[in-house]
Amino acid sequence: LFGEFGINTQFVLIPSKYGPKAGEVMSTGDLSLALLTEDNHIFTAESVFDSPDVIPYYLEGQQATTLDYRMGMGGAKSEKGSYSTNYSQASKNVHIEDLVYYFDPANSQKIKVERKASITGLLRLDFQQQLSLYEDFYEEERKGMGIEESFYDELKDSKKGKKIVEEYEHAFEEARKQWKENFKEEIEDQFDVKVEELLSCKIEQSGIFETKPAFKFNAQFTVNAWVKKAGNNFILDAGKMIGEQLKIKPEQRDRKVDVYMPNARTFQYNVSIPVPQGYTAEGLDKLNTSLDNSTGSFTTTAKLEGSNVKITVTKVYKNAFEKAEKWPELLKMLDAAAAFEEAKIMFRKS
Repeated sequence: LFGEFGINTQFVLIPSKYGPKAGEVMSTGDLSLALLTEDNHIFTAESVFDSPDVIPYYLEGQQATTLDYRMGMGGAKSEKGSYSTNYSQASKNVHIEDLVYYFDPANSQKIKVERKASITGLLRLDFQQQLSLYEDFYEEERKGMGIEESFYDELKDSKKGKKIVEEYEHAFEEARKQWKENFKEEIEDQFDVKVEELLSCKIEQSGIFETKPAFKFNAQFTVNAWVKKAGNNFILDAGKMIGEQLKIKPEQRDRKVDVYMPNARTFQYNVSIPVPQGYTAEGLDKLNTSLDNSTGSFTTTAKLEGSNVKITVTKVYKNAFEKAEKWPELLKMLDAAAAFEEAKIMFRKS
């Protein structure tokens, strides 16, 4: 395809960082294949969700081999070269959650949640694989490529089209039922809480185009969690509303080996909680923290804007790899995040 448009490319053979190095491979199974254009854009085909210049995390930071293969009247000519893949920055792999929590003292055990998520870079794939509907994925890709007639339209024009269309529609209907269950499972995994009712869910953007790189989805659901009654007042477990944090056990705190992570990454949670009428919010000052070092950062701010509590939480893993001597610094960031999980807000009856 590149050749038809006059774009020169090379094959790139990349070893996984979890396997033998380029000079130690024993078979083609030890290598992944990519295409490198003359203006240094790289393309992989590990899944249908691959996008330009985003390679799988296990291929980052590797010494690879390029192969320039050209066919001509005189036969084949092959020239071998080298290429190094880069590590992606934390600013490229970002998971943002915009969350609104509606709390009603008259029905204190039920919180309604409005959630919008936007995920970029190497953090997208797990969500794309779990939540994408191929029916919607196809439609977005078709429209993005300017294809006017869908395969439905093509099938309807064929002799056996009607029967096949009915089979597809039935298959897609069944897939959509399972899709809602997948959404519930993802929410429960993300927030460590049981979903009482999934009110709505939607994929806004598949994240497969370079011009629209984020995988975006939204959902509305209810939970019976995070609220405790204290007389006429209520205590909200605000720190738990962004999901469970990694906790390092006592026997894990002394580390002598290097730290290997999939990739650098950033998580941001923008939380809004409308204060119920007749109540005031207390304890927000205790939700402000800031820790930043060479391995990562954990920053939280909480304030009252009008009648809404606004909480912003940002957690950054700055590198995919840390030397063992850096472990105490990374541990400080992880401990700060784990401590925030215990943060609480009191809604006091006015």
